[in-house]
Amino acid sequence: MKRSRDGRRVRPLKDNGKTTLFTSSGRLSGRRADVFLAKSRTQDVIMDAIDFSHSSPSSPPSPNSSAIPLTNISEGAQPFDWKWEDGDTHSDPSQSSLDRARQFLRKSYRSERYVSKLVEEDRRWTELMPEMVAHYLLLEGWSGGWADGEEAFKDRVGEVFLCRCEQGDRSEKEVDLLDILGERRATVSFCRCTPEPVRLLCMGYLPASPHSPRTAFSIRFLRFHHSMWAPSGISIQSWIEGWQKYLHLLPGKSTALKGRGTDQARSFRIPFGKTVSVFRCILLGVQQLLEETLNHRNSDRLAMICPPCFGPMENERKEDKVPDNIFSMDGNFVQRHQANSTINAIPLRHPPSFIPQEAIDDARETNETATSKYKSHDKDACTESFKAADDKRSQSSFRNSDDTGLFAAVCRHDQPLIFANIFKSGEKLCYSVVVVKYLAQAFVDRRFGAQYDIACNFEKHVDKRNLLPTDIRERIQARLPTFHGYAHGWDCQINYNSKYSTGFGQSEGEGTERTWSKMSSIIGGCRYMTRNNRLLTIEFRAQHIVEEGLVGLAVTLRRKYANATTSLRQASKRLDFLKSIDNIHHPGSKYTEAFFYEQWRQEKRDLGQESKKTRQKEEEEKLGAFFGLQYRLEQTARTLESTRQILPETAAKALAAMDKYSAELELLAQELGGAFRDLRPAEKERRKQLLLYSACKTRIATASPSY
Repeated sequence: MKRSRDGRRVRPLKDNGKTTLFTSSGRLSGRRADVFLAKSRTQDVIMDAIDFSHSSPSSPPSPNSSAIPLTNISEGAQPFDWKWEDGDTHSDPSQSSLDRARQFLRKSYRSERYVSKLVEEDRRWTELMPEMVAHYLLLEGWSGGWADGEEAFKDRVGEVFLCRCEQGDRSEKEVDLLDILGERRATVSFCRCTPEPVRLLCMGYLPASPHSPRTAFSIRFLRFHHSMWAPSGISIQSWIEGWQKYLHLLPGKSTALKGRGTDQARSFRIPFGKTVSVFRCILLGVQQLLEETLNHRNSDRLAMICPPCFGPMENERKEDKVPDNIFSMDGNFVQRHQANSTINAIPLRHPPSFIPQEAIDDARETNETATSKYKSHDKDACTESFKAADDKRSQSSFRNSDDTGLFAAVCRHDQPLIFANIFKSGEKLCYSVVVVKYLAQAFVDRRFGAQYDIACNFEKHVDKRNLLPTDIRERIQARLPTFHGYAHGWDCQINYNSKYSTGFGQSEGEGTERTWSKMSSIIGGCRYMTRNNRLLTIEFRAQHIVEEGLVGLAVTLRRKYANATTSLRQASKRLDFLKSIDNIHHPGSKYTEAFFYEQWRQEKRDLGQESKKTRQKEEEEKLGAFFGLQYRLEQTARTLESTRQILPETAAKALAAMDKYSAELELLAQELGGAFRDLRPAEKERRKQLLLYSACKTRIATASPSY
């Protein structure tokens, strides 16, 4: 006899395959008994989670617990480790019992059955995809671009199948067929020689499941949704609600399909979301088939995205070291994905616009190997000013995310060229390196200008660590975008600002920001869908941006040309006015262009000398601190020698101090580098004393209170 959570006694009994329950409230049988057992089991799971949350986190649930088993989870799932996501145990007092129960149920949901179902569906769709793509292309021509509906296929289905199955090999199943103008439940004939999804596709419908489909949506319905979603980013739930409301306005079109065995209307949100994902995979398959047929390379794909940038270069004349193509690149950490929102049992697949994860991993490994020779305190002022260049923030900002953002490259006409998925990190140097490599390898005979928020830091680190091959590094110029350039120091602006660099013209380098703005409507949905669906969504949204840009490309080029000619005319007027003014530095003469050029070169020279003096001063301060530590180490060694036998405690403290000073000395020696190697053996005693004196003055001035 079993007692339920509410105290009622329950005695289950199997009678002719039906469950019968004798409870204190009476006799239950059939479906009412099954519902009662399901509710009782749910209550047991919740109460077990609540009871367990107050117990020791290291102890597993009791053997008699009715919680869903968590053993034998397949490799793609995330087994329950009896811990919270952030490392805290279930005894966290900041969470209520209900929150702990929900956490328990979310973990329990990741069971072997559900994960194996997802893996099997993905495997089956992968096997069917080539056949689905072939039939899609064939039937698209017959149906006039899928605009005619199911009627266009009735007389030509035999041309596709050529089925020779016997009557016994055929079966009939009920399938809910949904179209823009109506929904109905029809009996569809299937056979063994043709997969069920292909059979439905030949009727103009795409099913939500590869096995025994019960729901299918018309292709024209999916194409209409795709065309409306691309510019708006409407959610699946909002689309289904709007479509059903529209059907209610049409007399006789809405039959309000009921669930099988129930009187409640069906919800089509989940099957429609699955069908949309399959439809996008078919569209990608069509694109890849055309590219393979035409033998397209990366250069051809880029030329189709932006013909003015990457099309044929005929009759173009440019000066030496002037970039042939200019692009901007930047990261975005709003386009991230919540780690616990879905079960990521399916391997991640990268669409054509994304750099494969293997290339990113290779670049990351190369970067980490080269960076291990340098310490983190080797950063300059510009690096410290930008948090995106420092990966330390990822530990707290992206704790609950697996895909933490996107990195993109955009041409000067605001066409998105390539994306990189940022996985559990910040804006590391490897993402910009792999993007530059991709573009430079696609066009081996062109020079590129890369506009990046931390271009100064990018060039310094690439040169120091040799992260780019010589043939690529010689063809790359990194410059700061116009807007972000003012956040840098004046020395960075002179050397890296696009406005002060030859060949960059009026390319302000903010195309990535406009691209992120155009993709803002899909942020919310991408955070809680599967990782593969997230990349597919970003892929097709980027394609929509490219299509819009190509349509308005002529207008864009005309506008940019008009702005360039206007700026040139205004600059010429200002220069002519300056030439008419008397030169105060040379009485009796006017200002000339040669004079202005010389002033600009002098500004760069003075700035370079000032930077050199600043670096020399910093080296002197470090040398002073080095010799001061060396002096303390010697004093500590003498103290240790004199107190070794008399005061053991003092000797122990001296040993600890020596270890500390030795570590600090080694750190300063690494910072000083060549200056340390040159000065350490040959430094004169007078120079050493002066540096010690200067270091002591600095320490005294720093420690003294100001009144």
